[in-house]
Amino acid sequence: MKGLIDFCDIFCQTHPYPLQIYHQGNCIWKYPEVTFDLALPLKEFFLSQEQTVFLHQTPENLLFGGVFDYDHSILLLLGPVAMVSVDIFLLHEIMKRHSVESSEKENLMIYLSRTQGYTLSHFKSILHQLCFFLNREIDSSVNDAFLSNKLLLDKINSQNIEFASDYDKSKSFQLAYEFEQKYLSYVKNGNVEEAHRMIASPEMHVGTLASSGLRQLKNQMICIITLVTRAAIEGGLELSSAYQLSDFYIQRVENALTASKINEVLDTMYLDFTQRTQKAVFSSDAPKDLSQCLRFIRESIYRPIKIKDVADYIGLSVSQLERRFRSTLGVSPGYFITRCKLEESKNLLAYTNKPLSEISQILNFSSQAYFSNVFKKKFGITPKEFRQSDLKKVHYQQ
Repeated sequence: MKGLIDFCDIFCQTHPYPLQIYHQGNCIWKYPEVTFDLALPLKEFFLSQEQTVFLHQTPENLLFGGVFDYDHSILLLLGPVAMVSVDIFLLHEIMKRHSVESSEKENLMIYLSRTQGYTLSHFKSILHQLCFFLNREIDSSVNDAFLSNKLLLDKINSQNIEFASDYDKSKSFQLAYEFEQKYLSYVKNGNVEEAHRMIASPEMHVGTLASSGLRQLKNQMICIITLVTRAAIEGGLELSSAYQLSDFYIQRVENALTASKINEVLDTMYLDFTQRTQKAVFSSDAPKDLSQCLRFIRESIYRPIKIKDVADYIGLSVSQLERRFRSTLGVSPGYFITRCKLEESKNLLAYTNKPLSEISQILNFSSQAYFSNVFKKKFGITPKEFRQSDLKKVHYQQ
């Protein structure tokens, strides 16, 4: 068993996919070491598979692959692999389904982003390698697992996940920890000078891709825009402006026909967000405790957060917190909490098919009627009318 663990340890230093070793039904080793386990809810399903090699795709488009030894006592579980771009909405769905704590949201995004941009063929070749090491021969079921699951393949192909074989991954935007710390910190701190240097770096551009990879490239860029938007909000950019700007640049990416055009849009977006954050009233020089409050509220929009929760978080009384908000922001904490939830509801209305009742419930409004009333009071249109209208146009008018 030690030899298998040593092999997997070396293997994971050179491959992006998470890997777990199961022995007699128990997980005895995994990489990377994280507190959450997205495979756990599916553990019994994986262990019950009869074929030597299998594939499974979850409703959130996370792909797992497994390789058993011949007596089924050992299972090497590869994945999950994010087969679509992981935006904030999909992230929330994954967290909800797999019971991931909200404090782990950043780590989960980094964890899933490790595998974005890889091809289905690459994943297949890795299963071949694992099967060969474990069983000392290439098992035809590796191919059978792919050929027999036609619905899975059709779905993946329809999402344009498979890149051309000569795709230069080293020049793609990989939303890894180092990238996020550097690239997004310049936005958050409004550091325009460093932002200019960043976009001048040739490593930050994707280059020319085959047409089959354009959809996946767009997905990557949309994911980056989502993260940049979040960084700008944390840096002090007002929510409405940030979301409007995000919608605008996502639309420009969608309309782009070439990789070079997408790179051009991304450079403009990056500088635009950084400059606007620099000019924001509450940027890097905002009071630290107030910035912590704003971030706590934004990260708690899917919880039944109350003003007292915010006051307790920062160590103030409710009355003290009220005074801080009004003197610095000109609004009450309650107003800011509701505003954050309403901004999130616009995205749920625009980019998901969730019914109004569910959106109202997951954002913890007291009722659907109350949600509709405060939405109309703020935006001049009901949630239903908003969803049925020209969404982009309505966004820009706010």
